[in-house]
Amino acid sequence: MNYQPNPQQPGPYQPQTNYGSGQPSPEGNPVDPYNPYTQPAYPSHMGTSSPQYGPVPTPGPTYTPMPPMGPPPKRPSGKRTVFIIVAVCILLVVSASAIGGALYVTNQNNINATATAQTKNEQATATAQVQATATYLATHFPFSSNLVLDDPLTDNNKGNQWLTDEYCAFQNGTYTDHVLNTKTFAACTATKQNFSDFSFEVTMKNLTGAGGGIAFRSNVSESRYYLFMIYTDGYYSLSKYSKADRMTTIVKGTIANFDAQGPIRLGVTAVGSKIQLFTNGQLLNEANDSTFTTGHVGVVVVNEDSITSAQFTDAKVWQLP
Repeated sequence: MNYQPNPQQPGPYQPQTNYGSGQPSPEGNPVDPYNPYTQPAYPSHMGTSSPQYGPVPTPGPTYTPMPPMGPPPKRPSGKRTVFIIVAVCILLVVSASAIGGALYVTNQNNINATATAQTKNEQATATAQVQATATYLATHFPFSSNLVLDDPLTDNNKGNQWLTDEYCAFQNGTYTDHVLNTKTFAACTATKQNFSDFSFEVTMKNLTGAGGGIAFRSNVSESRYYLFMIYTDGYYSLSKYSKADRMTTIVKGTIANFDAQGPIRLGVTAVGSKIQLFTNGQLLNEANDSTFTTGHVGVVVVNEDSITSAQFTDAKVWQLP
């Protein structure tokens, strides 16, 4: 039996390949599977000899030449250095002066503003005080701030020309009035000036005997007086005396718990025909009489049946409009 080789099988000496007839080789050329000379050749590195490996060559360093250096900078001369230092110092001084001036102006403005505010506050306070005083004096003794006589009555050196005689004398720092004869009174007055509309006040103490007080709108040479007197038992009276009419009582009353040793402040306000009596600044009584319109102010004691004396200090007169 004759056997024909299967063209699809390899012959006894033909190497088996994975490439079919007409299939391209990996290199892209057609390969004949039955032609051993058309098989692809193995690359040389698949041979028996080992490949030779060596280091990868590296490029050498590259040098860039430096540009030539110029000449070194010149040092400034000594004069230029001094000039720069002086200029800097001047600049610093000018700057400090400007800053100091600005601070001074600001501080001065603050001081001026504070002073102005304080002045306004002081003026407002002073105005308020004046208004308060005016309001008070409109309704309270002495009804005026125009003090025209202020005498402590320690001596006769204030120029008010107080009488000094057997009844009136400055003793022990006070003006003392005393009377020996019964049923008589002794008035001791300041004879320098006359007063018409005014407030008059004096302090009395150490009253012994009958009574003592103040005289006003008086004239010694004419023997005429208004007399405000308080007695040791607390009885008081406003009287007028003249040669023609003698003693006439205008108003009278009693002071409770009167202390004759005092001190007590006796006061009177006379405006036209209106007369008001005060003790320690408080209204005691008032009356109207137009017999005497002007005269001196002074003090008085009266003897009814025993020697009477009293001491007086701090005489004041306020002029009324």
